[in-house]
Amino acid sequence: MAVALARSHPDVTFTLVGPDEGEGAAVDALLREAGEPRIRWIGPARPEETSTHIARASISVLPSVDEPFPMSVLESMAHGRPVVVTDTCGLAPLVERAGAGIVVGEDDQSLTAAVRRLLDDPALATDTGRRGRALVSDELSMGAVADRLETIYRSTTGASKRSR
Repeated sequence: MAVALARSHPDVTFTLVGPDEGEGAAVDALLREAGEPRIRWIGPARPEETSTHIARASISVLPSVDEPFPMSVLESMAHGRPVVVTDTCGLAPLVERAGAGIVVGEDDQSLTAAVRRLLDDPALATDTGRRGRALVSDELSMGAVADRLETIYRSTTGASKRSR
């Protein structure tokens, strides 16, 4: 995806962040073969570096398959970054419902098309990022989750919500 888009978007830099999951040699070989200096893999990020990497990003892409609840997607949305995730990502239904990014299949073509769409339409990228930030704040923040749990617990016991 990055190799294809680098050709058509000469002003964009692609940074792969994360552990190699046993594929480091293959990733290195692919990047060398591509010969594109604007695509780099920096490996895993230390927790204290995560916010810096997200702040530098325009778009956050998680092409993982069957990722149940990826913190990187939550953090990216909290920072107002549009996300691209596969339809097997546990957050895909929320991303899609909120319009916080683009949900794609597992194929390279749909992934490339989604990222291209966000790169080519800055207003769409800004809007989806804003919706992602609102989603995290309204539904996925600690306060929102605590309020929802309290409502569920009270509904099962028949107790009314106490005033705060």
